[in-house]
Amino acid sequence: MKKLIISIISVILPITLLAENNIYLKTKINNVNLFLTGAEINRIAKINIKQGNNIYIIKGLSPYMDKNTIQITGKGNFTILGVSSQNNFLEKIPANSKIYLYKDSVNYYTRTIENNNQMLNVYAEEKSMILANKTIKGNNQNLNPDDLQKLADFYRSRLKDINFKTIELNRKNKKFNNRVSVLNKQIKELSLTYKKNTKEILINILSKTQTTGKLIISYKVNNAGWIPSYDIRSTSTNKNIEITYKAKIYQNTGIDWKNIKLTLSTGDLNINNTKPELYPWYLNYYNIYKKKYTNYNKTTRAMKPQNVTVDDEYATEAPVTESKSIADFSKTIKNITNTEFKISLSLNLKSNNKGKLIKIKNDKLPAQYRYLAIPKINNKVFLIARITDWEKLNLLPGEISLYNKQTYVGKSYLDPSQINDTLEISLSNDPSISVNRKIIKDFNKSVIIGNYRKVTKAYEIKIRNNKQVDINILIQDQIPISTIKEIEVSHDKILNGKINETTGIISWETNLKPNENKKYDFKYTVKYPKNKRITNL
Repeated sequence: MKKLIISIISVILPITLLAENNIYLKTKINNVNLFLTGAEINRIAKINIKQGNNIYIIKGLSPYMDKNTIQITGKGNFTILGVSSQNNFLEKIPANSKIYLYKDSVNYYTRTIENNNQMLNVYAEEKSMILANKTIKGNNQNLNPDDLQKLADFYRSRLKDINFKTIELNRKNKKFNNRVSVLNKQIKELSLTYKKNTKEILINILSKTQTTGKLIISYKVNNAGWIPSYDIRSTSTNKNIEITYKAKIYQNTGIDWKNIKLTLSTGDLNINNTKPELYPWYLNYYNIYKKKYTNYNKTTRAMKPQNVTVDDEYATEAPVTESKSIADFSKTIKNITNTEFKISLSLNLKSNNKGKLIKIKNDKLPAQYRYLAIPKINNKVFLIARITDWEKLNLLPGEISLYNKQTYVGKSYLDPSQINDTLEISLSNDPSISVNRKIIKDFNKSVIIGNYRKVTKAYEIKIRNNKQVDINILIQDQIPISTIKEIEVSHDKILNGKINETTGIISWETNLKPNENKKYDFKYTVKYPKNKRITNL
């Protein structure tokens, strides 16, 4: 019996000692590197280390943590033996306090609806009883007029009261049901994150003596990122154009980021960085009796955030010269493969489906301004800013908000991969410049010569500058292009204009003085077999 007790003690004792050395470690988020999709969380912690083997546990971490990206470094006279992670299903992410408030409201409305339904049942039973006993005369019974009047008054008064109270309770129930539905939707949205369990990091540390030290913990999480966008402002055709680089930052990791230093990176954690390889390309005869199936190895695409509501702090406010934005505290760092925007201000970003719009950079670039008119498509004349040296801005694809001075004029989209040496931005249309395009009927004709039909068309473009300053304007039109040998297209000489023979686009660039008119015309002929039809001529 003594041997059995000693054996049990020998088994329990190491486990107890090990459990005593399990230390829950308090850490705080020091800084976050936020990528286009995904984020790198960096935490720091001061530790008091006992002599021997110690297990430190960092709990309450995001359920979206990628365990394969955990990195631990330390400062002090100790050795990190190993690092692991685990799920904690007993500890959920703390729920939003609003959830409890909304649930209390749902319970209140639900109880009220139940009480109302009970009253509705009572009124329904009472009404049925009255209607079932509405016979006012039995066998061998006479009823005088006064009694008849009293019964009629009773039926009318009571049924009226029951009906009105029924309508009132049904209206209240409808209102309360709608409210319960709205509250449940809000509770569901707030609970998306808080239903998740948390994760923990376990760090095994060995020390020969009792000492102190410091741990630096980093790991990557999903459900976070930022979306680039831009404000482009032009204040005058004689001044540089202003470009404001903005970021819509968001995170739904389940853990609020409080008082952190934030760095935005143009990198993307979800892009497959595996280098491509070419394998031998073997040819073989096609076997008609065998079906060939191919498995495609799809490259991981960057995930765009869904249903992110952006809290725009700057989009609608007029700039004030005395105030500063986050862009004044942002530093741009260019790395080998990406660019970083390091923000020196401390920020707070809650874990929810909302985002925050911040300015991260302001630039001014030289621009050349000219007007563009394509009257075949639109009779409006547009002011175009032609920006050079835009490559140094490290722009990413994103939405553009356009401003003429402080007036919002519309949206556009920037795709740097589709831009040449000059970035052209349409700022607004100018109603003080008029343009008109019409057919010249005298030259419009269709004739048959032998086996061919020849269709000739001619157009006239008139433009007038109603402004009080000189303008430079580009006017464009086009002639059709043939892709079939039997269809021939010819054109007259384009006076004062240039034609691109490949695209068929005709361009006239000119200067117009105040109140000056100019006129341009062009003519083309299409020859094709008379037994054919051209639908889009």
